[in-house]
Amino acid sequence: MFKLDGWPEFHKQWTAVRTRFIDDAIQARADTGGFAQIVNLGAGMDTRAYRMQCFAKFDRAFDVDMAGVNESRQKVFRDVLRAPKAHCPVISVDIDFLDEQVSVREALVGRGFDAEKPSVFFAEGLIMYLGAAGKVKFLREVSAAAAPGS
Repeated sequence: MFKLDGWPEFHKQWTAVRTRFIDDAIQARADTGGFAQIVNLGAGMDTRAYRMQCFAKFDRAFDVDMAGVNESRQKVFRDVLRAPKAHCPVISVDIDFLDEQVSVREALVGRGFDAEKPSVFFAEGLIMYLGAAGKVKFLREVSAAAAPGS
C-alpha cells in the first residue's frame, strides 16, 4: 500500500494540510446547498466520496483522470480495500489533461454531467504536472465546463 515513509517531513505536513483545506471547502459548499454535482479533477486514488458523508448532498460525483488511473482506482477500491458504498453515485471520466485535443466539458457531459447546474470543482495534486501552457488550458477548460454559480 501507499505509505509516506521516506517522504520529507514538509511534504507529509503539506499533504495533510492541503487535504484538510479541500475537505473543509467541500463540506462548506455541501452545507450551503445548491450544488447537484461535484467534480474531482485529477482524482487519482481519492476517497472523499466514500469517507465524507456530505457527498450524500450531491446527486453525483465525477472522478476525472486518465483511463488507467480510473481503472486502477476502481480495482483497488473494489478488490483491495473492499470499499463501502460511496455516499453518492461516482462516475469515472477518462481524460488525459495533457492531450491538447481534450475538452473537459465534452468529456463530462458525455458521462452525464449537467453543464447547466452549478457544481463544485476541485483539483488536488494535479496542477503541478501540467506545465505553463497546460495550466492555462486547464483553467480555460474547467471555466468552460462550469455553470454560473459554480
